[in-house]
Amino acid sequence: MTNIALKIALLLLLGGCAVGPRIDQMISPQKPHGANVIVEIKQPNKRARLEHQGELIEVRDDGIVLLVATDAGGRLTFASWHDIDRVKATEFRGFQSTRGAGNKPLTGRVGRMRIISRYPLGLSENLMGQLLAFYEQQEFDRIERKR
Repeated sequence: MTNIALKIALLLLLGGCAVGPRIDQMISPQKPHGANVIVEIKQPNKRARLEHQGELIEVRDDGIVLLVATDAGGRLTFASWHDIDRVKATEFRGFQSTRGAGNKPLTGRVGRMRIISRYPLGLSENLMGQLLAFYEQQEFDRIERKR
């Protein structure tokens, strides 16, 4: 009898333990667009930051691609991790990622940003060419830190 009571107590104890991610920690897109993000670029004056807002199109190993709204519709813009100080999503409970000492966010944060981008698997050369042609661009605009 004691053996059965011990097993039941153990099952109840283990049943109350949660293993793995919780639903409130999950980031799940609700539309076919990338998240709206704000990219902060730190300037030489440490207090000054430039902010650029746009849709997160792609997360790359060397930086991110945004679609920045303009009066003419939009411009595809690239910012390298070296120049980015912080990326903040205006959705997804304000998910944000700051650049570390290695000039790139931690791998897990890059993975989460990929999930909320429009193209989480990346842009093929063909698709990138089609997007550039659609926005009447030859190449991405660049957001850079002033030196």
